[in-house]
Amino acid sequence: MKPWSKTLCLVIAAGACHPAFALIQTAPDSEIFITGVGTAQVNDNLFLSRNNRKTDTVFDLEPGAEWDFGKNSVNTGKLSVGDDFQIFDRDSGLNTNLPMASLTDAYDGEKTKLNLNANYQKLDQATRDARLVGTLVKRDWYHADATGEFAFSDKTSFSLGGIYDDTQYHQAGLEDWR
Repeated sequence: MKPWSKTLCLVIAAGACHPAFALIQTAPDSEIFITGVGTAQVNDNLFLSRNNRKTDTVFDLEPGAEWDFGKNSVNTGKLSVGDDFQIFDRDSGLNTNLPMASLTDAYDGEKTKLNLNANYQKLDQATRDARLVGTLVKRDWYHADATGEFAFSDKTSFSLGGIYDDTQYHQAGLEDWR
């Protein structure tokens, strides 16, 4: 392990002990947080290979921001954005940053309930969905789901929902999945 990586592990551990606090209170029911996650892991098979296993220590630093709105309200939600900086201890050619965004919104009225979730994340990891031995697989992942329910009476309601998933690969020869 490189000397700087031991220091990074200590910084990650110290940051994990710090409680979250609101950076800005934009309204009585709305707050903005600065977020951050740091992890270190030893991966003994980076490329999911049967024969040529590659081991490395991977550090993830994930700074971001989160806006929570509608606390104690009929409509509540959360919007978060961030970036995952992946740092490989032995093979710096694999280092990358992976942006992400997420939105959740929930409306809970007297007779109507609506829920919405939307996510975007850039990924760079081996996957059994695409058998590329000896490389990480870059892709963009999109997800959205929505559900709604309308109550006609205490015992009768109508509900409807849908899900959308989309994976777009960056490497030629891999088929996008939707």
